[in-house]
Amino acid sequence: MCYDCGAQGSLEKTIQTRPYLENSGLRLEVEQTVFTCANCGAEHLGVTNIEGLHDVIAAAIMDNPSRLRGPEIRFLRKHLGWSGEDFAKYFKVSPSTVSRWENGKQDLSKQGDLLLRMCVSQLDPIASYHLHDAPDLEKDADMPTRVFKSTRGRWTRASF
Repeated sequence: MCYDCGAQGSLEKTIQTRPYLENSGLRLEVEQTVFTCANCGAEHLGVTNIEGLHDVIAAAIMDNPSRLRGPEIRFLRKHLGWSGEDFAKYFKVSPSTVSRWENGKQDLSKQGDLLLRMCVSQLDPIASYHLHDAPDLEKDADMPTRVFKSTRGRWTRASF
């Protein structure tokens, strides 16, 4: 059924390559299912498994060896489920600094670039929403001893 004119059974299904996230500053094209109404000509787009698509986009951004640009930084932050304030807190900078990174007015440092890439590669985008519950780390805090063990060539934390 067409959502615009209400015509029943008038939708023709095709697969087309279309721009995706056009206003993000990223240049992305995605194969999308397009339903075109034979009655009114309206197009209805369908993208399945958006989380999987965003995982692949994040991986493609990460595979690029050049320094992350503003739109890529914004995409990766959102992919992790972080607000701008969350990102600022985790990276120990001001929210205005995050804004300048994302708008291309200030470059993210090489260390910041590597840290963001590490976060994306190691953190689950959905599970990361609650990182703000982690305690703030102070420079002079007591450093706990962490023990790891290797079992059949795989490293794990030793349980006590």
